[in-house]
Amino acid sequence: TGIMHFPAPWTASVVPIQIFKIGQLFLLGVPGEFTTMAGRRLRASVMTSLQKHGLADENSYIIISGLSNEYTHYITTYEEYQIQRYEAASTLYGPHTLAAYQQEFDNLVTGMALNETSLPGPTPPNLNYVHWCLLECDRGPDGHPVGSGYGSIETDVNSQYSIGDVASVTFWGGNPDNNYMTQSSYLTVDMNVNGSWNTILYDGDWETKMLWKRHGVDNNLITIEWSIIDGTQPGQYRITHSGYSKEAITGKLHSYTGTSSTFTVTA
Repeated sequence: TGIMHFPAPWTASVVPIQIFKIGQLFLLGVPGEFTTMAGRRLRASVMTSLQKHGLADENSYIIISGLSNEYTHYITTYEEYQIQRYEAASTLYGPHTLAAYQQEFDNLVTGMALNETSLPGPTPPNLNYVHWCLLECDRGPDGHPVGSGYGSIETDVNSQYSIGDVASVTFWGGNPDNNYMTQSSYLTVDMNVNGSWNTILYDGDWETKMLWKRHGVDNNLITIEWSIIDGTQPGQYRITHSGYSKEAITGKLHSYTGTSSTFTVTA
């Protein structure tokens, strides 16, 4: 996969690692899946380094936390790599991958022992330019009913909700696959504070949910739900939805935003 670069490099060229100390527990953040023996060897080498610097004793424990911050497939031992079974064939950086991790974790332990800030290393490439939908089937263009543009409301919120209720609003929108909104949000829940709207929830919050439904040939209904939990402050609120619509001929994307009516949450 190292030679594959469309629509972006398929293999990470910058690999992040971390080590955390919580009392006698040490967490190793690694961006891949270690085989059993590779994991044992990494823990053993890190423990040796920790004990050498006086950071660990017989009561210390090491946990490997895989798939952290990046995914680089598997990490095998040198011997496992020679056989080239599934895990070894998926060890992207060659037979000395484990040794590289052992070397760099030893450097991290040394920095931890000396209370020195580790060098940040190279910056991972910014892949925001990639249109990931190229890897999937074309979703086709979007449309909307006559007189109801993108972001317009199909079913509005109620005027008032109480704790335990679910506030819901449905918009006419675009296919969510047009833009994954990874640097923003498909939705917000905003509270009116002294005349200004302050966002309190996004699409990553447990209380919110977005439902998408294709309507007819090319229309999309986007429903935003907010479960109003205990501790929510009474006041005036609104729900917004943001997305992108796709033109039929050019495939060009256009951003849009929809906003519900203001509603009241009571205690």
